[in-house]
Amino acid sequence: MKFKKISDTSVRFLIEMDELKEKKITLDQFRYGSRFMTGFTAMLLDIAYRKLNFDISENPIMTEAVPLPGGDILFTISAADSLEELDNRFARFSKYIPLDERAIKPSGKNHFSPSGFIFVRFKTLKDAISASRIIAPFFSGKSSLYSIPDSHEYMMSLETRDISDDVRSKLLFHLAEYGSIFQYAGGSNKHPVAVIKNKAVSSLSSL
Repeated sequence: MKFKKISDTSVRFLIEMDELKEKKITLDQFRYGSRFMTGFTAMLLDIAYRKLNFDISENPIMTEAVPLPGGDILFTISAADSLEELDNRFARFSKYIPLDERAIKPSGKNHFSPSGFIFVRFKTLKDAISASRIIAPFFSGKSSLYSIPDSHEYMMSLETRDISDDVRSKLLFHLAEYGSIFQYAGGSNKHPVAVIKNKAVSSLSSL
């Protein structure tokens, strides 16, 4: 994969045919609003932040996948000034940091920054279980599951201090397929309640 920062608001990736075949990725998977697109975009934004210091976390995001002769795909991620700027060419808008949640609030820092933890919010326990089953084979670090007060949703924290960049990107890809990646800053009177401490991924994956 090759990537280049086009401007402060746009980054472009060239995904070669051999890599697409190796990862069994087809053009159909790039359809707008799909779980694959959400996870794939999260993974690429993490790479762009780490390698190019590219940060558009405060903006709506639009993506464009263009098939090239020979089977390669040119994938562009750009910041939009407003939701109105998004048209039929671009993917459904998806914010990766909740703007204002009672128990979870953004810290203002880039949510893909390598802070040593990944936080993900799941709408259902089933989503948390499905994500855990996928990442369990390659992630054995500490992970905890919490319930979010006044909702039926869950939050998971994963410690990533001792994992490689490739594993981190792989985690983001799969977790974003099932939940919302965000920056947890606390600051609420109603704190998440611990359900499983330190071994959430291994425990949930065995269910």
